[in-house]
Amino acid sequence: MLIAAVLSLGLLSLYSLPAASQVTQRQPSHVWRQMADGLRYVSGSQPILGVLLVTVALNVFAFPYMQILSVMARDVLHMGASSLGFLAAGDGFGCLIGALIIAWRGVHRRRGFLFLGGSMAMCLTLTLFSMSRWFVLSWLLLVAEGLCEASFGAMQSTIILGLASDSMRGRAMGALTLAIGSQPLGILLMGSLAAWLGAPAAIAACAAVAGVLVVSVLVRVPDLRRH
Repeated sequence: MLIAAVLSLGLLSLYSLPAASQVTQRQPSHVWRQMADGLRYVSGSQPILGVLLVTVALNVFAFPYMQILSVMARDVLHMGASSLGFLAAGDGFGCLIGALIIAWRGVHRRRGFLFLGGSMAMCLTLTLFSMSRWFVLSWLLLVAEGLCEASFGAMQSTIILGLASDSMRGRAMGALTLAIGSQPLGILLMGSLAAWLGAPAAIAACAAVAGVLVVSVLVRVPDLRRH
């Protein structure tokens, strides 16, 4: 009930948004044509394409750590089920604090910097988490990871919504949804690596790969870091 109430408040807040002053009518086209146009549009925009590439990198290599968090709690930190719940809540607590800070301060400049910086910091904190053998330190690292995740999550949508044209905004957000949907591939990869190398090594290896990919986007897509 609490979650439903919070979601309802978010829905009610949409009524405060200004209505579009003018709506352009477009001729309907085939769904495959719309998809092709959307992909062509996002590939032609460096900042939007950079956001999508980082989103895929983190969803494939970083976020799947949650799937083997129970293994970390049991085999590495030697904790039980209640401690696992507290450990898993660290990420959510950090995300909540980060979201409140972003909403309080407001973001008008340096959005690309916050997006890329939060993404790289996520990879770093996950690497450190994989090395920790102390429960309290592990929890604090996950809180820090959640703070960074809030920056990444808020800015990925903000950048795309701000850059996409009115006619292509829906398709650009659809491409973002596809990028987020790549996470099951990462879950399969993370599970396979954990069975082969162990949970800590799997998290560290995947976080390192994600960090390298984010740095590659930082270097090769200057328009995004300057946004």
